[in-house]
Amino acid sequence: MDRFLSIPWMEAYAAHCSADESLAAALKGFNASIEYGWLDKDYPNIYLTLVNGLPQDISETPPQKALLRVHASQET
Repeated sequence: MDRFLSIPWMEAYAAHCSADESLAAALKGFNASIEYGWLDKDYPNIYLTLVNGLPQDISETPPQKALLRVHASQET
């Protein structure tokens, strides 16, 4: 398994979500740049851009503006 929030992990996550027809239908028309990162770090790890509900770009380079921020804790 790839390291959580790495580029390969996010690529697998995006492919899994894209394959879910009901999720793709529910997100149709939704566009966003989503920042994923860790609560205890000063910087996010990765960005996912959705266009019309489907992943279009995965990058470690920030977009002009992230519309959503998802930060995880390493604590259980």
